[in-house]
Amino acid sequence: EGRKVYGLSASDSMTKYSDLSARFAAAVIFPHDIGIISFDDLYAVGTPIFLPEQEMVENMAYAHLVSTSNYPWYLLREEHSKLNYPLVSSGSALPWDPGWNWQSCNFTAFSGQDTLNPDLLRHAIGTANYLRLPHINYFNSLIDLLHRLENLGGQGLQDLRRAMKQSSTEAWQITSQFY
Repeated sequence: EGRKVYGLSASDSMTKYSDLSARFAAAVIFPHDIGIISFDDLYAVGTPIFLPEQEMVENMAYAHLVSTSNYPWYLLREEHSKLNYPLVSSGSALPWDPGWNWQSCNFTAFSGQDTLNPDLLRHAIGTANYLRLPHINYFNSLIDLLHRLENLGGQGLQDLRRAMKQSSTEAWQITSQFY
């Protein structure tokens, strides 16, 4: 429908998320960690989100963890591993279900040790909201991404917005009871 693909300029980097939702039809995110605040915020305001499939995310994470000149994926690095939430780390029951089967979680994946173990890396990445929440579109190549955007069209994107906002509202109602 004639839309251009581009990133935000430096002057737009402090734009409110609600303005982003009104300005952009969708967002493409290449994850740089397990927890991504921009993902959660864009999801909450109902901006349709497109992400690489899990295997591509795992490959990106592995390459970044091997690198000594780049520092994403800090939640998996040893120097940040002591920031674990004590209740979760102890295996005690949580007062709500975070939705990622935490009871069987292998916390070694978050210890900062053996970060290049593919099984531990896959396990850790599998707990990310961006792989757990509904209504996210995943692509396996840039061509696949463009095809998915084209096939959804304007109405499909609007339907995604409504579904994401509903899902976000329901999640907030559940978690707000805890706080």
